[in-house]
Amino acid sequence: MLWWGRRLSIQLKNLVSKRIYLIWKRIYFPSFLQELLLKIKTHNISCVRSAGSWLSLEVISGPSVGLQYAVHSTNTSKLPVKLGRVSSDMILKDSEVSGKHAQITWNSTKLKWELVDMGSLNGTLLNSRSVSHPDLGSRKWGHPVELASDDIITLGTTSMVSVRISSQNEFQTPFRIGVASDPMAARRGGRELPMEDVCYYKWPLPGANKFGLFCVCDGHGGAGAAQSAVK
Repeated sequence: MLWWGRRLSIQLKNLVSKRIYLIWKRIYFPSFLQELLLKIKTHNISCVRSAGSWLSLEVISGPSVGLQYAVHSTNTSKLPVKLGRVSSDMILKDSEVSGKHAQITWNSTKLKWELVDMGSLNGTLLNSRSVSHPDLGSRKWGHPVELASDDIITLGTTSMVSVRISSQNEFQTPFRIGVASDPMAARRGGRELPMEDVCYYKWPLPGANKFGLFCVCDGHGGAGAAQSAVK
């Protein structure tokens, strides 16, 4: 009898809490706010779909260390990205890597990059966890797993690939050209005259996420042009 009384008390408490929440939702969270939040969410998804995403890969360990590859999610002609020893977008010259080892594709529904093992003999790890088919060596494909920036993909035991996901190509170095800062520029119509000064930056550095590079190459424009390039 006591047990039934406790159960009934809990059910009544949950029912009252649910009704209080619904009343609060109607009073303080009217339908137009719900519609607004839905529109914002839909707009954000639309922005991601139109802007797309850059996938930047770099081999940081193994025989092909230093190899880089970048692709945009809207460039369907270059998708999926295949990783393997032969006939791949990223060819890793490693005897432990299968000819067609793994691939990365863009899931347009989830708006995520996904990695899948293509039935490799020596397996694929993502952050030290296997993503291969449980029956390793059966040549059966594994299940797709989502990728995130700073993930590490291991093909076999020695080849490791660093993953960067961002809104820009990590391997395309941005740069600006310096402009003349002497009074002659104003005398020629007030235009900024391009000089030989160039500044460029790269942040973060592949394989060293806490470090970046910024450099100004001073040409014949003098220190003033270099300072303009820095600004």
